[in-house]
Amino acid sequence: MSVNSYIKKKRIELSQTLLLNSDDNIDDIAVRCGFVSRSFFTTAFTRECGASPLKFREANRKD
Repeated sequence: MSVNSYIKKKRIELSQTLLLNSDDNIDDIAVRCGFVSRSFFTTAFTRECGASPLKFREANRKD
């Protein structure tokens, strides 16, 4: 695994945790995890996880 792939994987893992355990909006989570924009974050997240951040949150959150 390349360094860039590892970093992106760790950013996605952090974003998953924040999506499930906070009420932060997607824009704030994207910035907090080091993505330059919501659009870039959503694209990267969807490729890695198979669902958009919003769909991931809705499907996996236990409220």
